[in-house]
Amino acid sequence: MVEVNVKVVWTDQAIKQVNQIAEYIALESSNQAHRIVKLIFDTTKRLEKFPEVGAVVPELEDQTIREVLVYSYRIIYQWFKKDREVRVLGVIHAARLLNWDLFR
Repeated sequence: MVEVNVKVVWTDQAIKQVNQIAEYIALESSNQAHRIVKLIFDTTKRLEKFPEVGAVVPELEDQTIREVLVYSYRIIYQWFKKDREVRVLGVIHAARLLNWDLFR
């Protein structure tokens, strides 16, 4: 795996999904919610150097759309190699069916 420098951009929808995850987890434990949200952002920060680390999303079969897992959450992103940009499209629970409407 080759190390590169790319920009990571979060979509509004992805931020909204992380906020919803945090709110849900905080109902049980605000510390746990903080820890998981921090890990989600730390994981995407690593994409700046290693954008191809994630697996191709199997439901989509598009080499540019990948995912990394944090606990039971799928961080789905698109890697624009030519533009040197990673766009975080969404963060969803792994038990949810992948539906493109989740990213609009």
